[in-house]
Amino acid sequence: MIKRLKKRFTAVLSGSLSIIMLIICAVIYVSMYRAQRDTMDMTVDHAMNSPFEMRNEANEGTAEPAVTDSASDTDEQHEPPSMKPSQRHEGEDFSRSVRGDRAGYIPFDRSNRISTGWVKIRLDKDGNVKSVYLSQRNSDTEDFPSDLAEDAARYILSSGKTDGNIIVGDVHYHYSYSGERRAIVLIDRQDMIHTLRRLLIVLASIYICAVGLFIFISMMLARWVARPIEDAWNRQTEFFSNASHELKTPLAVITANLDAAVSQPEKTVREQTRWFDIIRDEAAKMSGLISEMLYLSREEYKTETVMTEFDLSYESEKACLAAEALCFENGKELVTDIYSGIWVRGEKESLDRVVHILIDNAVRHSPAGSEIKVALSGGKKCCFSVENEGVIEADDLDRIFDRYYRTDRSRSRDTGGFGLGLAIAKAVAVKHGGDISASSGGGRTVFTVHLPTVKHDTKNKIGTDRT
Repeated sequence: MIKRLKKRFTAVLSGSLSIIMLIICAVIYVSMYRAQRDTMDMTVDHAMNSPFEMRNEANEGTAEPAVTDSASDTDEQHEPPSMKPSQRHEGEDFSRSVRGDRAGYIPFDRSNRISTGWVKIRLDKDGNVKSVYLSQRNSDTEDFPSDLAEDAARYILSSGKTDGNIIVGDVHYHYSYSGERRAIVLIDRQDMIHTLRRLLIVLASIYICAVGLFIFISMMLARWVARPIEDAWNRQTEFFSNASHELKTPLAVITANLDAAVSQPEKTVREQTRWFDIIRDEAAKMSGLISEMLYLSREEYKTETVMTEFDLSYESEKACLAAEALCFENGKELVTDIYSGIWVRGEKESLDRVVHILIDNAVRHSPAGSEIKVALSGGKKCCFSVENEGVIEADDLDRIFDRYYRTDRSRSRDTGGFGLGLAIAKAVAVKHGGDISASSGGGRTVFTVHLPTVKHDTKNKIGTDRT
């Protein structure tokens, strides 16, 4: 189950990040494309309203250059070619010279230098080419061939579109046709195609690398996120195994003693008391385990709690008095150092249980003849601590408050308990806005609980009492 959870988390996270990255790359590409188109549109507007066009309109009917270079001071005269299909390109494949929106790439200047030039073709009233103007000459091409200009004009006029893309010769152009001005402007698209292709390759490379990185990061995050779940699952599995053993043992004992009692029907109940006493003890252990499981579950998931203000000093004293007899029976000494008048707000039953759990834990896990010290001091947060002889290993300290965890499993049946007491204490302390911690060193172990206090008038120390 944990492996499936990791795989799903990895797939969802890496997929989401990949989609976001794809959207970012698409936005970058579209933005660049629109920027190129905006620049192209500005060039078209400039070409349509160029001074050369104005001079031609002013000098209508006079001789004008067919091909002009903006960088040249001389104007070359060319006779406008005829546009009659019957007189030009008979039997010639027109698609080889002019192609609309088709692939193919040879730089405009054939020397692979960048060209941002444009071509303007002026038409007469009949749609024939009057003149061709080049914004810049090419390194090895003196002019724009008139036959290509005628083919381009004829193709554009026959398409019925005012703008689009076209390939003249081997060069990609964007064209714009103005019927009012009787002019066609061809904008060289080679730079734009170059730029967009390079950008596409770069974005594709970045996207592929990013997807690989996302998958790796997602796998690492899946392991990190699933680790607490996996630990909890393992602890819960371990608990069920231990709980099953704890329940199985008393059940086996109960069954055996019942069989022994039933096998001697002639004896009275009094004569078989020992069998029934053992059954009662084992049933009590089962009941204790089930009660602790239910209590811990209730503390962790209970949403409504009845909070009251009560004297924690008094309740601690009561718990210590109840533990004196147990300490005396085990040859241990109980020392109290409790301040009076320390009040807290919370669920009295639950906090009393925390006090009893810590004192009982110290009594059970301290050697005979040792000293157990219970202390309570005040402040914004009161400090309740229980100290006893004995050392807890550092590895055990990290997990001492985990549910179902016991430091000495081999002696669990001798010392009693099911590994739920400290987990209950932690759940209660956290629920009341406090915390619990454990420290071990110098041959002694201390459990400390901090809880918020409420103000009251008396705060006198009761004094140290040795029993």
